[in-house]
Amino acid sequence: MNKKIINLIFRASGYSIEMVFNTLIRDIEIDGTFEVVKIHLPYKKANIACIIFNIIFVMQKKYPINHITGDTHYVGLGLNSNNSILTIHDCVMMYRTSGIKKWLFKKLWLDMPIKNAKFVTTISNKTKNDILKFTNCPEEKIIVIPNPVNPIFKYTPSTFNKKKPRILHFGNADHKNTDRVISALKNMDVELVIIGKSALPTYESSSFIFLSNLSNQEIVEQYILCDIVLFPSWFEGFGMPIIEGQSVGRVVITSNIEPMTEVAGNGAHFVDPFDMDSIRNGVKKVIDDAAYRNVLISLGLENIKKYQSEVIAQQYLNLYKKIIAKNV
Repeated sequence: MNKKIINLIFRASGYSIEMVFNTLIRDIEIDGTFEVVKIHLPYKKANIACIIFNIIFVMQKKYPINHITGDTHYVGLGLNSNNSILTIHDCVMMYRTSGIKKWLFKKLWLDMPIKNAKFVTTISNKTKNDILKFTNCPEEKIIVIPNPVNPIFKYTPSTFNKKKPRILHFGNADHKNTDRVISALKNMDVELVIIGKSALPTYESSSFIFLSNLSNQEIVEQYILCDIVLFPSWFEGFGMPIIEGQSVGRVVITSNIEPMTEVAGNGAHFVDPFDMDSIRNGVKKVIDDAAYRNVLISLGLENIKKYQSEVIAQQYLNLYKKIIAKNV
């Protein structure tokens, strides 16, 4: 049997999206129907010239199935609408921009690529609802397929350090809520570890460990070393630290808003991300109540079963096979 080629289209550089889909390739190919190739766009910048050159580039790389894995949605304009899939991770730019910039983003990253795709996949119902809110995309064209948890995140039992728990927080962009986290934990006897991309300013009477440029294995080690994963973000397309923390067997505290509640299931303590008292009281709750903490960990381990790579890969396989069947 001749295998069909799936072309995964990645941006010129990046980490999170690439890691998500690299996790799936083995389980997609195990099925035996498809072979996966990966191409990275040659131009990183989002100016008009780079956009045009990236579109021309994909026009020369067409395969039976072309899957835009995220971020550079506009390259869909260079693909055949009968066999292309567009994955949208979030619509954050529709909230962060205004005026002509918002209009251009809507046209080039949402309206036109969505219209030219056979199917649109997205990673949560929150993002699906945003797509429906901001575009005229038919609901039946959108398929929710969540992100998989990377198999490198494995259950690792540990003894909870109640005396001075180590709290792991991811990200230092505005929506990651780092300022509120630092303020909420002020004067608490905890060890706060923040993993981010750029240096943090100095906070008076606050101490934390700031780490950046970590390898995958170093990130896994930070999960293993921590007692609590604290992820009270106020905007996400999905929220990978939730299922990564659950997979390692750590208690997770996250926001009481979508998509965090959807992703975490019953396996997390939920807090109001806009209320420092709620964040602080949530941390106190999981520190002081061992029984509650252990229940959350058990529920988290049950929750991550639906995010295993083979489960998510099968959902994409079903979609790829549907496209092949329609194009025969």
